[in-house]
Amino acid sequence: MTQDQRDEIDRLVNIFINGLTSISKDAGWEGDSLLSRVIEFAGCPPRPTGYDQSNMAMINAIRFLFGSNPDLPRIKAAINLLLKSNQAQIEAILHKHFYRGLNERTDRSFTDADRARLCNQDERAFRYNVTSAYKLIDRELDRVDLVFAEFYEMTG
Repeated sequence: MTQDQRDEIDRLVNIFINGLTSISKDAGWEGDSLLSRVIEFAGCPPRPTGYDQSNMAMINAIRFLFGSNPDLPRIKAAINLLLKSNQAQIEAILHKHFYRGLNERTDRSFTDADRARLCNQDERAFRYNVTSAYKLIDRELDRVDLVFAEFYEMTG
């Protein structure tokens, strides 16, 4: 596998993780509860005006659904298919990409040992699983691309 292929898989895995953790997952729920309104108004919130706001709520929820990455369906399909048969490898690569930067518990950067522990794998197995995951994802993306191409050809 070339470095360019690994870089592309890194990019796609990050898109997948961003898709899982993005605010679009909260569409329709912005946390505007009674408690948040009491805090916002520093006491009792004003009485409702009686005007229906359901259309505005729908518009606000929909705006969170726009802007998702066009590569998300592709990597999502590949990872979801692989999770069924290669769970340890996929969990390892997801942990490698999700747990980056400073570990607030230890005040140091996450290491592979930390990531391995977080996904209940031995450090050596974790590293092997990450390497294997790159190959698995590369092959699965080729299959997903064929299926998507056939679908687009059929729906033309």
